[in-house]
Amino acid sequence: MARPVPHSAPKLPGYRIVDVLGKGAMATVYRALHEGLAKPVALKVLHPEVAADDEYRERFLREGKAAARFNHPNLVRAYEAGSHKGRYYLAMELVEGEDLSDHLERRGPLEAARALEVGLEVAKALEAAEANGMVHRDVKAENVLLGSGGQVKLTDLG
Repeated sequence: MARPVPHSAPKLPGYRIVDVLGKGAMATVYRALHEGLAKPVALKVLHPEVAADDEYRERFLREGKAAARFNHPNLVRAYEAGSHKGRYYLAMELVEGEDLSDHLERRGPLEAARALEVGLEVAKALEAAEANGMVHRDVKAENVLLGSGGQVKLTDLG
């Protein structure tokens, strides 16, 4: 569920932050509008204390840029990775729907056929990532997105 934008939300050129989609230990994900394209995106912004870690920050940017070079129907598309005034961000495809964890909590277990379909789509995403030299280090229900149109997308690559 989206939350209002706090006053502390970063100001990144070319993006207008609309609301907060989620917050984790490493980053906050915002719903934003890419102003030049008038296109909604998910904007993942590293927390400043995480961005202070040179190794993590460089890996975040490197893997974000690598992810933007390929496209697969079961991977959330990365559009741009960058930084502005010490704020490091990744602009990604916005998937309207919910993550698998929220779905399971709200509705209970998936029916067997849907569970197999979700598992197969996640496996396809992992296969595509691996074929492109990427490793998903955090496969979990929170990173499996169930789009409102029925699509399954794996997010948080890297």
